[in-house]
Amino acid sequence: MNNKKSIGFGSRGWILMVYVFIGYFVTCAITNSVNLLAPMFAGTRGWNATLITSTYTIGTVIACVLQLFLNKILLKKSAKWGSIIFGIAYVIVCAIMCAAQAPWQFVVLYSLGKIFCDFWIFTENGVLVGNWFPRRKGTVMGVVTFGFPLASGIGMTIMLQLFPYGWFMAFLPFLVLGVIGVILAIAFLSTSPFEKGAYPDNDKSMTQETVAKMQQMEKMAIETSPWKVKELLKSKEFWCTVLPNSFLLFASVGMMTQVTTIMVAADAAFAAKYLSIVMTCVSIAACLGSWIIGLIDTKVGTKRAMFVSCILMIIAGVLMMTTNLVCVLIGIACMAFFMGAGSNFNVSASMEFWGLPNFSSVFSLMSPVANLISAFGPMVLAVIYAATGTYVIAFGLVVVMGIVGAILVLMIKKDNVTAKTEKMLAAKGGAPNMNFPG
Repeated sequence: MNNKKSIGFGSRGWILMVYVFIGYFVTCAITNSVNLLAPMFAGTRGWNATLITSTYTIGTVIACVLQLFLNKILLKKSAKWGSIIFGIAYVIVCAIMCAAQAPWQFVVLYSLGKIFCDFWIFTENGVLVGNWFPRRKGTVMGVVTFGFPLASGIGMTIMLQLFPYGWFMAFLPFLVLGVIGVILAIAFLSTSPFEKGAYPDNDKSMTQETVAKMQQMEKMAIETSPWKVKELLKSKEFWCTVLPNSFLLFASVGMMTQVTTIMVAADAAFAAKYLSIVMTCVSIAACLGSWIIGLIDTKVGTKRAMFVSCILMIIAGVLMMTTNLVCVLIGIACMAFFMGAGSNFNVSASMEFWGLPNFSSVFSLMSPVANLISAFGPMVLAVIYAATGTYVIAFGLVVVMGIVGAILVLMIKKDNVTAKTEKMLAAKGGAPNMNFPG
């Protein structure tokens, strides 16, 4: 056997990364399009714009609840075919959604699409990345999640150009791209890299026995971790971590799903002329911010990266409260800057503060809790705007959440988690060594 470690990700590894990137790009572009659909349908069909914007919240809440009950069942099945099935279902539902003639039809179809979206890109594709890159998952996810900010910027720009030709035409490039991604998965990917003659992490020294041992030890870590749901819900550190992450996602998702109406409220003439350029700049700022804050996370710790993001959130809210066009634009840029990185904090915080043996137990609760809270971002901001006719109060809420988030981040004490872990393990008579090989 050749024990030399290959450089790079391998040809099929790159195909996997392209496929996962496509999933993020397509789903984010379509699900976040509510900020374009709301004013369009309010003006042409008389639909309630707040209801349209709120569909993001409805779909996300349902998806998060279903994940809590179905994830364990789905994880026992083939991740490849699960990913393909949910990917196809998402494309079909989004295509049908374009024929919706009534608000209730749109809400039902959009919610279904959001459910399929979350199972596709978070559950199934997450398993595929973990299987193919067990020790390089963080690096790979840092690359493929660029699909989020690029979809929010470039994707929205494409939609703006195509909406005059109809709703279906605006979605068509993304639906076609989704189909291409599914075809790539069918032809070139598998649940395990060994099935395609490839190696985990593109490392030829990784045998099936080594991977099996890693999977067994991960299972042992999950079973022996003292951090069960009850203990986490009673932990100060859990709430001091999950709430700031929730606030960051609440603000960024809430803002980015309503960029169009925010821009129109600030300066309708400017928005009509330059919205596409603004969305492209948002995409660039988000990619740059994702890299810089990710670097801070890696080099000096998740806690500092979260604190920096909360400060950016406060600055963005204050600037946008002025309603001055220049300040609003700078505020949107600040919001975009931490948008990409903020989505990864649940992963890095679970790992850094609780450690590898407890990661699965912590993340499996932290992620749905954060997503449930953040799901209300678009709806809350839209309702405030509809009730007051201005975003000033909504941006004020963002400032308050940023301040509270920053204070909570400062209260996180990793030593408290370590001490509590040791105390709980000692009460159970200790625990086996759960360090992964390699």
